[in-house]
Amino acid sequence: MVPGVQGAWDDLIEVIRAGKDLQDLELAATQLKELVKLRGHDWFWMRKELDGLIDHGDLANARSRVAEDAPDDITVVWVAFGNAHLDRPFRRIGQIQFFADELDLQEIRDGCPALNDQEFEAATELSDSAISMHFKSTDAEHAVFARVELASPRAKAPPQGRSRQPIEWGRDLASATVEAAAFRYGGSAWTLLEGGCYFTASGTSGGSTGFDDPFRMEIIRNFKAPINELTSLALNEFSQAFVDALTSEDKRATLTMERVRWHNTVSKTKDPALRLVNFIKTFEDEWSEIGDNWEDSARHYLRDHWCRDMQNNALFRAGWIIHDASKLLGVSSLEQAAQAVYKAEDGMTFSINLLAVSEQAQAAAEKFDRGTIQRRRLREIARATQDGKSAQNWWSQLRCDFDMLLNRGVRQRNRIVHGGKPLLTIVNSCEPFIAQLASSLVAEAIEGVSQDRSSKAVICTRRNELAKQFEDIAGGSFSDLLS
Repeated sequence: MVPGVQGAWDDLIEVIRAGKDLQDLELAATQLKELVKLRGHDWFWMRKELDGLIDHGDLANARSRVAEDAPDDITVVWVAFGNAHLDRPFRRIGQIQFFADELDLQEIRDGCPALNDQEFEAATELSDSAISMHFKSTDAEHAVFARVELASPRAKAPPQGRSRQPIEWGRDLASATVEAAAFRYGGSAWTLLEGGCYFTASGTSGGSTGFDDPFRMEIIRNFKAPINELTSLALNEFSQAFVDALTSEDKRATLTMERVRWHNTVSKTKDPALRLVNFIKTFEDEWSEIGDNWEDSARHYLRDHWCRDMQNNALFRAGWIIHDASKLLGVSSLEQAAQAVYKAEDGMTFSINLLAVSEQAQAAAEKFDRGTIQRRRLREIARATQDGKSAQNWWSQLRCDFDMLLNRGVRQRNRIVHGGKPLLTIVNSCEPFIAQLASSLVAEAIEGVSQDRSSKAVICTRRNELAKQFEDIAGGSFSDLLS
C-alpha cells in the first residue's frame, strides 16, 4: 500500500507543477484521499498536516507522512460545539460526556466538586502538553466540549466495526446526538466547530490544535484578494444591452438572472452529489421548455464547445509550463520560447499565445529531462498540433472523453434521484465536468439576452460553426482552429 499512496502523492504534485486544470487536480487529490483513508487515517486532519508541511516547503516529509501507519488503539475523541450552553457542568449520554466551558480542562482531568457524579469519568489523557497542543483555542464565546469514548465499558461500535475514521465518526455521533435530542424542541442552535483530536491507549494523540467557527473558516477559505478578482475586467467587457433588458423587466433577462443565481447557489453546496443533481437541473429547465431531452441536447449542442475549451486549456497549461520553467525555475534555454508564448498585460494579468505554444512545444520539450511530466505534456501538444489531421484526431478523442464523463454524470444522477447511494469517487470525477457544462449554458443565455436572441439560437449557431470547423480542419493546419 505504501508505494501506492506515495505514488498518488507524486501524481498530485506533478499535476500541481504542470498547472493542469481543476478537474485533473480534484481527481488526483481524490485518489490520494481514498488511499490515505484506506490506510486508516482521518483525511481532514491529514490534509491539515500536509498543508502545514507544504507551506514550509517540506515536500519530502509530506510524502513520508502519507505513508505512515494510522494508530489502531484510539480510545477517545474530543469535539466541541459553539453557541452552546449546559444548565449543569456535566452531562453524560451513553459513551459521550458533555462538559460546560465553565470547567477548566485540568478539572475535567483531575476532577472537582462540580464533577462529583458517578457517571463522570476523568479525562486522564489531558496532560498539560496535550491541552496546549490540541485545545490551544476555541473560536466560540460559549462552548461545550464532548468527549466521545471509543474504548470503555460504555463504548459501543457498529457490529461490522466503524467504517469511518475515529474523529469523523466521533464528530458525527456527537452532532447526531445533539440534533436528535433537540429536534422535538424545534432543533438545536449549537454549531459543531471545526476540529477534533484523538488519544490512544499508548499515550499518543493527533488531530487539530483547536476548534474553529465553521462559518468564519468558510469565509477565509473562499477569500480572494481584490487585485486577483476578475469582476473589474468582466464589467469592462459587459454589454449594456443586458442591463437594459433587466431594467425593462424583460422575461428572458429575469429568467437568466434566476439561473445565474441558481448556479452560484449550487456551486456553494458542499455535497458533490447534490451539486451534480442540481447542476443537471439547469439542463432540464433549459431544454424541457422546448421538449428536448437534456442528455441528448447536451451531447448535441455542447460537446464540441467543450472539446475546443479542453484544447485551448491544454495549450494554455503548456504555455505556462514554458514560462514557469524559464522565469521561475531558471531554464535559460527556454527564454526565447517563453517570450513567444507569454505576454504580461496591465496590472497582474497576462496572456498566453496559443499558436506560439503549438509552434514552440516540440523544441521546448527537449529542454526537459526524460521522464518528466513537463516533457511529456509538451510532446503531447506537439504531436496533437503538428497538422490539421492530428488536431482532428485530438478533437475526436476529446469527444469520446465527453461522452464518458456525461454518461458517468447521467448514471450517478439517476442513481441519486431514485434513492440509491452515489459512488462518490465517480461523482467527484464527473461533477466538475457537469458544472462546467451548466456554466457554459448559463453564459450562453446571458449572451443571448445581450444579443436579443434565444439562448438556443446562440448555442445552435456556435455548435454548427464548430461542427464545420471539425470537418474542415483535416485538410488544413492547426492554426485554422485559432483563427
